[in-house]
Amino acid sequence: MNRKQFFASLKENVDATELRRIQAAYWIAKEAHRQQARDCGERYFEHPRRTASILIRHGVIDTHTILLALLHDTLEDTPLPQTVILEQFGAAVLKDVLLLSNRYAIFDESTGEITRWEKKEKADYYVAIATAGIAVRIVKIADRIDNLRSMDDVWPKERQAWYRRDTKRHILPFAEGVKTGLADELKELIG
Repeated sequence: MNRKQFFASLKENVDATELRRIQAAYWIAKEAHRQQARDCGERYFEHPRRTASILIRHGVIDTHTILLALLHDTLEDTPLPQTVILEQFGAAVLKDVLLLSNRYAIFDESTGEITRWEKKEKADYYVAIATAGIAVRIVKIADRIDNLRSMDDVWPKERQAWYRRDTKRHILPFAEGVKTGLADELKELIG
């Protein structure tokens, strides 16, 4: 789904004010990921756009969830300051993007430089997502679906097997409680 198709799929279901918020998240995520590429060589931004597109295809079109899908990797994988998300989208969006991030940058307040990356314990990360609101859970499911779809030709077989096991153990249990059809798609991908 290209940019025009992406926004066309939203126009009928989102009012103009909410559409502008989604457009802002789209461009912030695109710029934040500008220098990054996926393992397969494609530009990284295609992943958050596809994550949001998966949700739209499943009828999940509320603004908060689409914002999370677009922004879900910005704090984890880029030096985007948390304040950008806070100021543009509010505390609720920032809180949920932080839940979806397994690490994030800590900045020196006087210089603005990154002093370190704060990494979460894996078990704590998954528990926080599994017990979070529905928007966080379905974004994580859509994120995992896109990653599973794109790993076959790029990742070594051992990593693929580990990722499928990790998905079955940590993502599938809360995916099965989501009534969007995402769990069925996830099950099909993990075999």
